[in-house]
Amino acid sequence: MSFGRRQPAGFCGVERRAHVRRTTDASALVVLPTLERMTARVVDFSSYGARLTVATAFAMPATFSFRARGRTYHAKVVWSGRGDVGVRFI
Repeated sequence: MSFGRRQPAGFCGVERRAHVRRTTDASALVVLPTLERMTARVVDFSSYGARLTVATAFAMPATFSFRARGRTYHAKVVWSGRGDVGVRFI
């Protein structure tokens, strides 16, 4: 049975994403283009992108860098919500 793009709450079906996400809880340091810094948490991580939890998603520019897991990542914002930002690595 197909539910379209959205799955009902609690549905544990097959992962349809091209890049598998791994749940994580790592701290990150976001460096904005103005060289301001802010702390964040990496909630989901894949080889393609990540989901960050930040104090406010409204202050996030379209592109920025962040340091997590001993590496620096350059990211582009794909979506944002209340305190969460989905990014794609560039």
